[in-house]
Amino acid sequence: MGLDTTLSREYPKLNRLSDYYHLISKIKPEVEVFTNHIWPNIDVVAIERRLEAYDSLRLDFLPVCEYLIYLRHHGFPSPFLDWSRSLYVAAFFAFQKAEADRVAVFVSQVKVR
Repeated sequence: MGLDTTLSREYPKLNRLSDYYHLISKIKPEVEVFTNHIWPNIDVVAIERRLEAYDSLRLDFLPVCEYLIYLRHHGFPSPFLDWSRSLYVAAFFAFQKAEADRVAVFVSQVKVR
């Protein structure tokens, strides 16, 4: 069993990040009505152009980041893996809504400068 995002588990046919941006762009008006908050416009065409230049893609490139965080925080599927520096926090969320008899927390040692 590999690591899957909530998006790949719930929407396996959405296999491109640009497809995800199309989806969140489509639901944005409804989210704005229910949150009583106007989120920044999503320029899907510009995002697609940037995503096509894969070699220039960096982690700090997340258009409409606050909107993405809001959606993820409220349970909307995400193309990103959840992670934490705390093993206890990871364990809490891994076991909180376990849908199987077995859950796992993957640990990686990364040297931080």
